[in-house]
This record gives sequence, structure tokens and C-alpha cells, in this order.
Amino acid sequence: MKLILASNNAHKLAEIKEILGGHFEEILTLREAGIEHETVEDGETFLDNARKKAREIAALSGCCALADDSGLCVDALGGAPGVYSARFAGEHGNDGANNALLLEKLRGEENRAAHFTCAVVLAYPDGRELSAEGYFYGQIAHAPAGENGFGYDPLFYLPDCGCTSAQLTPAQKNSVSHRGKALRALLEKLEAETDYTAVNARTIDRWVDEGWEWGVPVSHEEYENAKRGEWRILLTPTKPVPASWFPPLEGARVLGLAAGGGQQMPILAARGAKCTVLDYSERQIDSERLVAAREGYEIETVRADMTRPLPFADGSFDLIVHPVSNCYIREVEPVWRECFRVLRPGGLLMAGLDNGFNYLFDENEPDRVTGRLPFDPLQDPRQLAQLEAEDCGVQFSHTIAEQIGGQLRAGFRLLDVYDDTNGSGVLDEHGVPCFWATLAFRDA
Repeated sequence: MKLILASNNAHKLAEIKEILGGHFEEILTLREAGIEHETVEDGETFLDNARKKAREIAALSGCCALADDSGLCVDALGGAPGVYSARFAGEHGNDGANNALLLEKLRGEENRAAHFTCAVVLAYPDGRELSAEGYFYGQIAHAPAGENGFGYDPLFYLPDCGCTSAQLTPAQKNSVSHRGKALRALLEKLEAETDYTAVNARTIDRWVDEGWEWGVPVSHEEYENAKRGEWRILLTPTKPVPASWFPPLEGARVLGLAAGGGQQMPILAARGAKCTVLDYSERQIDSERLVAAREGYEIETVRADMTRPLPFADGSFDLIVHPVSNCYIREVEPVWRECFRVLRPGGLLMAGLDNGFNYLFDENEPDRVTGRLPFDPLQDPRQLAQLEAEDCGVQFSHTIAEQIGGQLRAGFRLLDVYDDTNGSGVLDEHGVPCFWATLAFRDA
């Protein structure tokens, strides 16, 4: 995929190639792409200007286009010069005049706080867009210093560095600058489109480190109780799996699919099962290893992505335990086909499923529907922004046709089903079922 930069700035091109180069086959300036075009930057915000430039170049080229707009915002001047940074003194790009005017306006002013803002927009030819912003905080010095950089860099003092931005090396500036931060934020969003499972793995690792309830392993007491016959496991938030669903567990080959965290597998191991767990979160895998080492049983741990073919031979397992987790993947039917493949004839699949209702409501506005289905943040930038604001990783809704119909199409026979609530919150208070759990059988 080719990317056209809405600029002819060689330094900007180099920085963008360094950060985004792995996602595009070729990144070209306007001149290299044979495009002669100048956008009238008349927006009220940096984002407005960047969006306008990116859209125009995407329309002209038929390729992806990247544009940025940036400037200096000074607190004592009410955010000025802002979008007028390049022409603050009247003539566009006259750095000396702009700096002189800035010092004049701040004469005698004690509040020298300021920041650079950069907005970047990636526009696709089909109309999709990704955007991000980055900020670079500092103060306005009383006199210029430094020979590097351009614009207001000689006046932009960095207390933590003890120098101005113009006294940093290019590499130092790129590591902390507003454009570098904006580009790296855009990179995260781009990765969410192209490798969202990696984003989710990192997110879940962080949640586990912060004490996420689904990453807290069972205690020694719970393990010992399971050995004595007092046990249960969850596929959904609150309702235990019925005891009648389980086959004889002694010696059973069990796969915990996206079931890391040390919650289900230790209990089944205590009942005599030979367990394997597959998860893409390193922290969840660590929890499984921790409990196994503490209790003295063996478990095979596999760090892998369930959106890809499962790394097991046909007919490897008697039981697959799959707690609620496929809300973190976009396509669920390939997973059901792989489950069918790695189960032996007569094997069972237990799955916890999100029915999508949670994506329709905001806990802060419980009296009205605020979302829409399908929930697919790779298609709807507003949904991606919502997930980012709520630190929810990258999630997707799935229909009953995908969740249960997908199992049937894969060859399973549905044996039983129950529903469950969130366990807390407004929807739970109203008894709204937000999850299903299914028991399916693999015929010979």
C-alpha cells in the first residue's frame, strides 16, 4: 500500500518513514508522487487543517494520504499563535519576525508556559480516516538559543532538559516532539486496524498488572477444595457451568482456549484433567505457570493468537473450555472450525459468548441507547475512539448467527445453552442478559 505525504519536507518524510514505514510499501512526498497541489489551510483547529489536506491528497492520488498541522500555543496569549503560528507576524514562514513578535507580546509576562500541538490525519481513498494528536510542553525563553530546528524552537525552553528545543539533536527532538508523539499515537491506531490482536495482548497484559479480576488466579484453598470435590468454573461473569455439562475429567485432554489467567485450568487440573492453555497475553500465561508451579501439576502453555490456525493436531482434545473472549476478535467462525478440527469425535466445546448488548448502552447514560450494532471499530472510527477513551482494547460485537450459527456450520451439535448478566451495573439491575454460554458436541 502506497502512502502520499501531503508535504515536500524531507525531514518530515524521514521521521514518518521511521515510525510508519513498516505499514506501507512506499511513502512519497507530493513531488515524488508527481502531485502539484497546495491546500488552503483555513481551518479553526490543527485537526481541521490536517484533515482537509489529507482528504484532498487522497482524492487526487487515489492512495492513502497523510497530513499534519502543528503550531505553538502560549497560555498567556490564550492559545495563540495556534493555527496562525507560521504567519504570526504576517509573512508566512518568517521565523525571525514571528519570534520577535512573540517576545514582544510576552514582555513582562511571568507566565511563560506553552506547548506545541501536532495533529495528524491518515485519509484512505474510500473515505475512512484515522487521526491523532501529540503535545510537547515547555516554556517561552526570554531570548533565543540554539542552532537546530526551525520556527519557534530557539525560544521553546525545556525545563527537564535545561535547554531549548533548538539545542536538542534531531534524534533527541524526534523522541519527544509533538509530531513524533502524534505519529506514534497514529501508529497504535494503525496497528489496531492491521494487527489489533497485538494491541489487545498488550492491553490485557497491562490490565493484569493493574489487578484485572479475570487475571487473578485461584488461591491454594480453592485448588485444594477442587481436589476434594468442591469446585466450579465460569464461562460468563456470574453463573457457574452446570456440573452436568462436564465429561469425566480424570485423564481428559482439555484445551483452555483464550482461557489464561489461572482460573479455569487449575480447577480442572485438580480434578485430574491434562490441561493445555492457549492465550495471547503473556501475563495470563504467567498466571497459569505460577499456579501450576505452586500446586505441583503440569500444564502445557502456548502463547498464540486464536485468530490463526490452532497449533495442534486434529483430534487432540476431549474438551475445549472457551470463556468469554471472542469479543476481542473480529471473525469468530474460523475459530469454531478450528475447535471442531482439534476436538476428537465425541468431544465437547463449552463457550462463553458476548451477545453485543453492552455495546448499545453507556453506564453514564443508562436511560437511552447510545451505541449501535454491529460494533466494529475497524470500520467505525467513532467506536474505536470510544474504546480508546474507555481503555477497552479493540472489541467487536457478534450476532447469534455468528456465535451459535457458526458453531452449527462448523459441524457441532448444540446440546445446551444458558444466559448470564454482567453481574453489576444498570443492565444487571434490570436483569438484561448480556452473555450466553453454549455446550456443543462434535459428532463423529
